[in-house]
Formats: sequence, structure tokens, C-alpha cells
Amino acid sequence: MLKRFSAPKAKIELKLSELGYESTDKLTGQIVLDPQEEIAIDEFRLEFNGTRITEWEKGFLSHSSFVNEQTRKITVGPPIKLSPSQHHEQPFQVDIPQFSRPDPFTDIVVRIKGVAIIQGRRALTNEVKVAINFPYVIECERRYGGCGFITQPMAKPIKVCPKCGNNLEEVWNRKYRGRALTKYTT
Repeated sequence: MLKRFSAPKAKIELKLSELGYESTDKLTGQIVLDPQEEIAIDEFRLEFNGTRITEWEKGFLSHSSFVNEQTRKITVGPPIKLSPSQHHEQPFQVDIPQFSRPDPFTDIVVRIKGVAIIQGRRALTNEVKVAINFPYVIECERRYGGCGFITQPMAKPIKVCPKCGNNLEEVWNRKYRGRALTKYTT
């Protein structure tokens, strides 16, 4: 019974083919597993967790500037039984889930976890941070003095609304005026 709550004796590693990706690329790599005991894997999967980091004034960050977006899970391998010392590499090639990058002042940090779900035991995991370039979606919000214009996803940010000519940084600063600020040294 105690074995059920303990982690399996195995080494797991998530290996990606590249250090950085465009959001339209395929994420490729492998989950490498080296068990030291017999284990039955229900599935191999990737878990994507995106965090928005927002800065709106030089040297300042909001208390609410770190916002975790929803975790997305993608199955990349079927069930398999492995013997002790049986090296296993589970290759994968998947579409990168889209996380929104709404303006030039928000960065998205993506962590990817390689997971082996073990029958009746705790999962084995290994997490890596990866650089993914997501397109910008610019909004000149009406309720903060803008015209309501929203762009299609684009590779580079713009600072001026193409419809009304508003400075988007000023519109964006009005949106966050009044929020508590904490000063960080840079």
C-alpha cells in the first residue's frame, strides 16, 4: 500500500529539439524515461502552462502582473510496460497551444512539463521553460479612451492605433491607472 503513494524509481527528462519557437511551429522532441523498477505507464503527455508578465511603467510592476493562464494537456504516447533499466524515448511533434499576447507590454512565459502517468502511482514529471514568440493582438479599448479597434495577430507591436491615431501606450496606462504598484529595481 505504501508503494502506491511513493514515486516510481525512474529518471525522466523532457528534451526539446529547439530552444526557441514561433507560435506557428511544431514543438518537437522526446520524453526520455529510464526506470529502475518495473512500471506500467498509462500515457505520456505534455502540459503547457503560460504565465503573463505585464509591465506598464518603467521600473514598476503590478501586484497582479503575473497571471497564470490555463494549463493545456496534450497526450503524446500510448500505454506501455517498462522493465528495470529499459531505456525508453517517446518522440512527439505537436502544435503549440496559443496563448494571447495582447499588447507590447505583456510577455508570455511558457513552461512545458513532460509527464508519464503511472498506473496506481504518482506521475513522473520534468519541466522546462521554452521561448515561444506569440503574435501581438492590439486593442485600442473604448472604455479607456480608445476607439475600440482590435488588430489581427501580428508579428511586431505597434505603438499608435492605425484607426484613430491614439498612442496605445497612453491608452494602456489609463487602463491600469489606480492599481497598486510595487517598485522593483532594474
